[in-house]
Amino acid sequence: MKFERIEDDIFVLKGKWSSNIYFFNFGKKAIIDAGHPKEIEQNIAALRANGVDIKTVDYLFLTHSHGDHVGSCGYWKENNPDIKICASRRYEEYQNRRKKYSLLRGVEDDFNEFQVDITLKDGDKIDLVNEQIEIIENPGHTIDSLSFFYLRGNFFFPGTRYITNLFHNWIIIKIFRY
Repeated sequence: MKFERIEDDIFVLKGKWSSNIYFFNFGKKAIIDAGHPKEIEQNIAALRANGVDIKTVDYLFLTHSHGDHVGSCGYWKENNPDIKICASRRYEEYQNRRKKYSLLRGVEDDFNEFQVDITLKDGDKIDLVNEQIEIIENPGHTIDSLSFFYLRGNFFFPGTRYITNLFHNWIIIKIFRY
């Protein structure tokens, strides 16, 4: 696990199986993506070793419903019942399709189901106390794909790396240096 500072109070945790996990240390604390269940213990240990108390995280934003992004949500909720799990308004629709057609069964869906607390749609803004994250719906990789734009810092957090091929924008390039 590698925990790096991106800028001021924004950090990234890079794992082997997990998607990048981003941590916002603002007035309200937030994480983007929960990570893969195979790495949850290592991810939490790395966060703790860098001063992050998971019981103080207010929001868990989900970019989309693949196991390397959402697989550890159940653990987060179990260990921090107050955390608000935030996902696309199309999250449930996508999960229902996956169950109906047994999509990715045994490949990456080996994680505990969890309840979404806040559904998000294009244009929504989440206030993290004097810092705002804007929600951008970008279905394509999955129908429930979201990206997050940190307004003051001009950082764009998409859920998948290959999305950078679709845009030529310094914000994305800046974030994907990490």
